[in-house]
Amino acid sequence: MIDFLINLFNTEGFTIRSHCGISWNLNLIVLNVSALLIVIVGYYSLVFQMWSLYKQRKDQVPKKNVFLLLVFFFSVCGLAKVSQLLGFWWAPYRFFIITDWFCAISVVVLVLRLRTEIHYLAGLPSYSLQLEINKDLKERLLESKEIQDYLKLNNKSLQNVVDHLQQMTRNQLWYQDHSQAVEQLSKIVAELSTKQKNDGV
Repeated sequence: MIDFLINLFNTEGFTIRSHCGISWNLNLIVLNVSALLIVIVGYYSLVFQMWSLYKQRKDQVPKKNVFLLLVFFFSVCGLAKVSQLLGFWWAPYRFFIITDWFCAISVVVLVLRLRTEIHYLAGLPSYSLQLEINKDLKERLLESKEIQDYLKLNNKSLQNVVDHLQQMTRNQLWYQDHSQAVEQLSKIVAELSTKQKNDGV
């Protein structure tokens, strides 16, 4: 094992892919390299996009462990394809074996992890059901807004009635005070008249 790691990038005794067999030609190499490049760019585009999504919406990403496992899986699969591509010009096959094992381990872990997550995903509401729920919520919100507007209008009407009653109360108090004042004034006038008559007598 130590010898394996020491010679991890040693190419002695190995042949590059383009020299394996006599049927390789420029056209086959170009086709194979082009396909590998497209796959590599696709893998790492997925890695970049998923990682960006995770960084931006980390608090809203469900099942973070599975999400990060997918990012790791695409990364090591991309590395395995890079190894295949490099194999046309460079042949450290011990290192290539390591990249293949990383890919194999990650796919086994991902498959085992997804077995438990499939049940969770299957229990989620369907897209059509989510649309129905959203539609129902919108209708309820609209009804709630109409009720709020109706209550605001009634509250305004009730406030007007209360203001009117308070004004009537103030007017009634003024009327009572005015009546008492007139009554007292009448008494004073009557007393003065009686006094004047008595003085005249």
